[in-house]
Amino acid sequence: MITNENSVLTTLGVKYWSGYKHDKMASLQTIQDNNMEAGSGKFNKKLLPKDALKEISNIVQQFKYYFNDNTLIYPALLGTRILPTSEFMEFSKAIGEAQDNLAKAVSAFAKKYKANLAEAKQMLGGLYNPADYPNVDDLHDKFHINVNFLPVPEPGRFSGNVCSTSVNRLTDQLKDMSLDAKYDLVNRTEKVAKTLMDTLINDNKRIFRSTVIVNVDKLSNQLSALNYDNDPLIQELKEAVDDNILNIRMDYLRDSLSYRGKIMSATQKVLDLVDEINDAATNR
Repeated sequence: MITNENSVLTTLGVKYWSGYKHDKMASLQTIQDNNMEAGSGKFNKKLLPKDALKEISNIVQQFKYYFNDNTLIYPALLGTRILPTSEFMEFSKAIGEAQDNLAKAVSAFAKKYKANLAEAKQMLGGLYNPADYPNVDDLHDKFHINVNFLPVPEPGRFSGNVCSTSVNRLTDQLKDMSLDAKYDLVNRTEKVAKTLMDTLINDNKRIFRSTVIVNVDKLSNQLSALNYDNDPLIQELKEAVDDNILNIRMDYLRDSLSYRGKIMSATQKVLDLVDEINDAATNR
């Protein structure tokens, strides 16, 4: 079960200036020019040249992916996720790297900001408005990655002040949330295995991209790293993945029908185990 010994709760906060602005006057003019009903549309201005924010956007998006890949769902609090304590140091290192990379990207963006504004003025014509843009000195405040950590609620801490019925209810809720977290891993396994199977069924060898193999490798690591209480069920799932679909030879997959058939059979074993787990959950 989720405890303070094996897990912490974590939330991700991202501040990101998108470089778009809703122009009320342009929206009203567009509605009038096209005889549209009031409120039926709005005009959003793109304030910067193409790709001006690309590097910053990529850093933020990649960290969002990392955050979700390396944590588990925690349904009790929207936006809160579970991080195994065994992964805390590596996770904290990744946070620091993302924050450093973001700061460097914003600094590079700030150096080009004046040139970007000049290009935007030509790009937007009469819709250019200096008031739409933050001051260059304020740019670092417009982009931020922040991760907070919270302890897992412990029913025993409330036993002296809360009735036993409430403590038991909280205990049951934590058990249910622990199961939800475990089935997050089951669902990830099913998604990866189904994607692999769909790829194998298609005879066009050109679709066998390396991302298929990368996703299997990533899944294997997640099944190990995110199994915060060493659940035998998750260990069995990892063994099924490692024994059947890990270390697939991409060259064989593209060129050998027999090898492709072998991997299809192996993938089906993983999917069969997922079905068994889901059936057991449905009937419990």
